[in-house]
Amino acid sequence: MTCHKAQQRYLQRHAFSGPWTLEGVQGDQYRGAVVIPALAEGDALWATLTALLSQRGGWPDGWLIVVVINAREDCNAQRLDDNLRDLQQLRSGRFAHAPVGWVDATSDEHRLPLKRGGVGLARKIGCDLVLPHLADNGLLVHLDADCRVEETYLHTIEDYFICHDGGAVLPYCHPLPDIEPLRTAMICYELYLRCHRQGLHWAGSPYAYHAIGSTMVTTVAAYVKAGGMNCRQAGEDFYFLQQVAKTSGMGCLDGTVVWPSSRISQRTPFGTGQVIAASAGDSLQQLYHPMTYAVLRDWLRMVSEHPQDAAEQLLGRAAAIDSGLHDFLLREGFSERWAQLCRTHEKKERRLRAFHEWFDGLKSLRCIHALGESYPAAAAVEQVPRLFELWGWPVCSDLEEALVQLRRRDLPWLDAGDVAFLLD
Repeated sequence: MTCHKAQQRYLQRHAFSGPWTLEGVQGDQYRGAVVIPALAEGDALWATLTALLSQRGGWPDGWLIVVVINAREDCNAQRLDDNLRDLQQLRSGRFAHAPVGWVDATSDEHRLPLKRGGVGLARKIGCDLVLPHLADNGLLVHLDADCRVEETYLHTIEDYFICHDGGAVLPYCHPLPDIEPLRTAMICYELYLRCHRQGLHWAGSPYAYHAIGSTMVTTVAAYVKAGGMNCRQAGEDFYFLQQVAKTSGMGCLDGTVVWPSSRISQRTPFGTGQVIAASAGDSLQQLYHPMTYAVLRDWLRMVSEHPQDAAEQLLGRAAAIDSGLHDFLLREGFSERWAQLCRTHEKKERRLRAFHEWFDGLKSLRCIHALGESYPAAAAVEQVPRLFELWGWPVCSDLEEALVQLRRRDLPWLDAGDVAFLLD
């Protein structure tokens, strides 16, 4: 087994030590691997693997699937039993005809620790264990165990990375439940995701991409450079992609769609499953106020246009934009950080790059939340028409139609008349 020096250094410094091993895998120099964390998935896992293995023209040579059957030390007995059944199915050769490997992170002495155990660590274990089996220019693809993918999935990913490096996210559409209130809850949640990404894009943020774990792809080099997967129990996708954006750059590829599950779930502290579960209590996802994006846009533009200004001048300009923005920057220690950036980076381009590394996706989100004291979040039915007007789009008050319009913009290669697909 060969391993590039950068990968070796990464594994020495950042790999999470434990009793886990990669089973069912022989050889090395794979072109890519699809890493799938699984917790008590059963039929959903087999459906995902079947769809994944049904790539147009057959499974591509040099690609590997790694399933991480995982559970924390405090996992309940039913889920442990389900995991052990799934593990046994893999070990019994259910997919012996395909390059499917697996990791036992569920049996005695192999469960994930309480403190850091969760989907982030499960993803990391799978990636770190498969890393030595990948070529230097290999790809790490992330999927969840309850997703649908198209037959063009891997071919589209490979085509994109012929001309691109770093990381990327794939297009997505959540299947919309047929019954209420679940359908409305899912529509509102995806409107939140798409409107937030569009708001960041309109504001000029370099962090304008969605953070959905089942849509992430990076080169091996970008994964290593970012320090590997974030080990949070939830939100690991957001923090991992943010680090990839800072260290290698992020893109958005097109040409295929991932369909994340819309099922009710309590597996993570937040995310799609929690939103759908909350809909039973009529708690729908709210959207950020358009003015928060407008203030963010003015701030980012102003810094780009006046990188030579001192911190006091920039703060004065920020106060003229919005007093809430000014107060937020003071709390975040902008004066001290900007002075440091000015001392360290004389060139405009490098100073602005360092500024965006500081005013990152998380800082932008915190800024939006702070501005929410003056411009509060509200229901999608209120915010969507305002947001569309802000972006110069035809105003739309119907939430399903608004989602169709956003999906069409984010999936431009689809037939514009294929409403049935866009409202699956």
